[in-house]
Amino acid sequence: MFVHAQDDFAGSYLHNDADREGFREYLDGALTHDLAHIEQSYLRRRGSNFWMAELEGQVVGCIGAYRRDEEEVEIRRLAVDRSARRKGVASPPVG
Repeated sequence: MFVHAQDDFAGSYLHNDADREGFREYLDGALTHDLAHIEQSYLRRRGSNFWMAELEGQVVGCIGAYRRDEEEVEIRRLAVDRSARRKGVASPPVG
């Protein structure tokens, strides 16, 4: 799911090989670091969290919020499966 969402982004917004390659390196890093260790990266960190979104019993989205300091939280990961887009899946945590 996360890879498909990122591929959609890359296809829509990155228009040259250098940008696409840089984005692919970023994505590979995400998949082998924080997304490979969700509990350590998000759930054990005070003020951070990771949520999964379901639609009709299927996981269709995720969002990772990382607390940077006492005043700032960064949305690090946000992905929604193509089949669930425009259905409000990401609205509750983001809105």
